Parts: sequence; structure tokens; C-alpha cells
Amino acid sequence: MLAIIIPYYKINFFRETLESLANQTDKRFKVYIGDDASLDNPLTLLEIYVSKFDFSYYKFSENLGASSLVKQLGTLHKIIK
Repeated sequence: MLAIIIPYYKINFFRETLESLANQTDKRFKVYIGDDASLDNPLTLLEIYVSKFDFSYYKFSENLGASSLVKQLGTLHKIIK
């Protein structure tokens, strides 16, 4: 199974990203969305895709991507395991 990690901060283009994932014919993947303390709440948008593909959503309390994208991905990696 493929793991796809999406660091989320701005809602711009996020719908297109989710729609692209929903349109995949091979659904043998899981998406991990790490919300980097965004001011834009994606939960209403994510509700549309709950039944379209497998994903997990995590909201960070601080913007890790601004200081270290590696730290953000490392934190997501620990959550995934």
C-alpha cells in the first residue's frame, strides 16, 4: 500500500488535490494530512471525501513547516506508525 503525505496550510488548491485523489482508479493508498496550524479550517471540505478514499487528518498546534519541514514529516511519520 502507498502512503501519501500532504502538508496542509492553505485551502487554495486543496480541493483540487483531494478531487484528484478521489478520482484515482487504484485506491490502494492512504493519505495522511498534516495541518500545520493553518488558519483555514479544512474539515468541512474533508467531510466530502470521507467515503471517497482513505485518509487521516492531524492538526499540529504549531506551524512546524515554517521552521522545519523535516520535523513536520518526522512527527507525521511517528503518528503513522
